[in-house]
Amino acid sequence: EMMRLTRLLRLQIAMMCLLTPLLACSALEQALPMLGRTATPTTEPATRTPRPDPTQTPEPSLGSRENPILWAFFPEGEIERLAALDEVLDTIFTDTGLAIEPFVVTDPYSMIDAICRDPSFVHMASMPVFHYLLANDLGCAEAALAGAKFGSLSYNAQFIARTESEIQDLRDIAGLSFCRSSEHSVSGWLVPSLEMMAAGVDLDTLQIIDTGSHDNTVIGVYRGDCEVGATYFDARAAVQDQFPDVMDATEILAITVDIPNDGVQYSPAFSPQLRDQITAALLAIAGTEAGAQALYDAFFWTTLAERDHSFYLPLLHLIDAAGSTPLDIFD
Repeated sequence: EMMRLTRLLRLQIAMMCLLTPLLACSALEQALPMLGRTATPTTEPATRTPRPDPTQTPEPSLGSRENPILWAFFPEGEIERLAALDEVLDTIFTDTGLAIEPFVVTDPYSMIDAICRDPSFVHMASMPVFHYLLANDLGCAEAALAGAKFGSLSYNAQFIARTESEIQDLRDIAGLSFCRSSEHSVSGWLVPSLEMMAAGVDLDTLQIIDTGSHDNTVIGVYRGDCEVGATYFDARAAVQDQFPDVMDATEILAITVDIPNDGVQYSPAFSPQLRDQITAALLAIAGTEAGAQALYDAFFWTTLAERDHSFYLPLLHLIDAAGSTPLDIFD
């Protein structure tokens, strides 16, 4: 009964947190009674009280129900994803005895804030690629696992144009009209912009058209509203029913470097022994039918694989070739 009440409270907190800034959310969670597994780590106040007498009961060990490991999680407004993560965490507890709680954030940027605080609010996170690269650059996140989506641990962006276009390589894009889904899209702009910068294209010369979606970018190029566009590979198939000749009327000019999917990262300060236990447990869960379904429902991962920071080196090399840094991408 206590576990049921705790779970109910946590789901209610998560729903409120989706509309509440990170720090306010943390304060809300800490104000709740300590039922079962707690929701946030205890941070020392500015003026700390005297240490307890050694004869008193010691602080609960990290990973216990009283002092759980915290996993930064962005459910993107879908409370069902938090329920699916709960299944994964319950299985980890059953298999290892380690209690882990989701630390719900309102946006991916809050995950950087949570793991880069000193001391950090969380012990682990599942950050998108550029958020991880910035956190790693700041020295507060280390990659451990990559999640597969559609059978692959990474994906690519593409440049497309009309088939009759005279564009030969990326350098020819300078000065042209360019369709993108949005300025925040990883495959629709961020990685393609790095590829263009590395090729020597001045982005200020582009006539940018924000289309609102990858489908609309394809349609924009197909109809001639823009001369070039960038989407995920191969977004043209999504509009083929509407425009049966889209594959013939348009062509792929170039494909970008591999873009790693999100995965699991740990704080460097987190215990290596606990990290290894959790990593092994997650890999085992991904190998079962029920576990794989729970991971898919929570993260859209079809499986997991161990990948360290070297997995991100091709993208980092592109960032360097573009004369940029992970921090620049967020400016």
